[in-house]
Amino acid sequence: MNKRTSSAGAHIFVTGLGGFIGPAVAEGLLAAGYKVSGLVRQSTRPTPEVDRLKGKVDLYTGDLNDFSGLRQILTAAAPDHIIHFAALSSVAASFDRPIIVNQNNYIGNLNLAEAARQALPELKSFAFSSSMEVYGAQELAPFTEDMEPHPRAPYAVSKLAFEKYLEMLHANYGFPSVSIRQTNAYGRLTNTYFVVEAIITQMLRDKVVNLGRKEPVRNFIHIDDLVALYVTMVKEIEAGNKNLFGQVFNTGPNNGLSIGDLQALIADEMGWEGVVNWGSREIRAGEVFCLDSANDKISKVLEWAPRIGLRDGLARTIAYWKNKI
Repeated sequence: MNKRTSSAGAHIFVTGLGGFIGPAVAEGLLAAGYKVSGLVRQSTRPTPEVDRLKGKVDLYTGDLNDFSGLRQILTAAAPDHIIHFAALSSVAASFDRPIIVNQNNYIGNLNLAEAARQALPELKSFAFSSSMEVYGAQELAPFTEDMEPHPRAPYAVSKLAFEKYLEMLHANYGFPSVSIRQTNAYGRLTNTYFVVEAIITQMLRDKVVNLGRKEPVRNFIHIDDLVALYVTMVKEIEAGNKNLFGQVFNTGPNNGLSIGDLQALIADEMGWEGVVNWGSREIRAGEVFCLDSANDKISKVLEWAPRIGLRDGLARTIAYWKNKI
């Protein structure tokens, strides 16, 4: 491994480097001057996300279900902070594979936290990427952290269960954990499955777009704002801010709109005139029709807030995919 020095003087270990958010946060931390290492899932298939980090990040191959392996990796890496993104992230697929999802997203996460607690007694922070999905069915929106969660999917249950485990570790051992209930992030570079990128790329390719229901309400955060959140968090913890530990926070922003309105906004931004076939995807079991969260709590603790408006963020994403396609 190449050992690099950092002007910021801290070393952050990031999991989920084969995904969307993990690599973006790793690059943001590198740009801020931090040393970064991270976990890549055992796989024979290289990904563009991992390829672009090679030579910049110390990469460790491992499995969340291998406790001893994780402990060895963390002992070797010896980071000051851990930011944990790795997960089986498909809410819909969690209904088909609930045991596998909970094995990975709860037991696997527990393995990582316990490996960190045992191998890294001087660990400064353990940030967990949770999900707004934990709120489930609520009567009011936007969601705030004092609302009682009512998860409606195996994926959401696994996320909430690990939040509670971290809460227990903090209460009993002073483990420096924080859970971030993330909003739908967009601005992907390689994946067109999720709704923003799916709408944009379909519109770029055709005059006919196939989508699911138009009624569900979601809020969205641009990847650059999410990166700024995690970089700010590390900076403030390094500066002595301990007000995050043992708590959960939403990312917001409170910009919830229906998928129908999202499609109309994207069409307007692109000047697209075509036909949308609504209802082309089945409603999954446990579908939550409103997911919209406020970020007042974390904005007060970190003095951070999303800066990229939805229309601006969509314009950036459209420009990227227009150039790529």
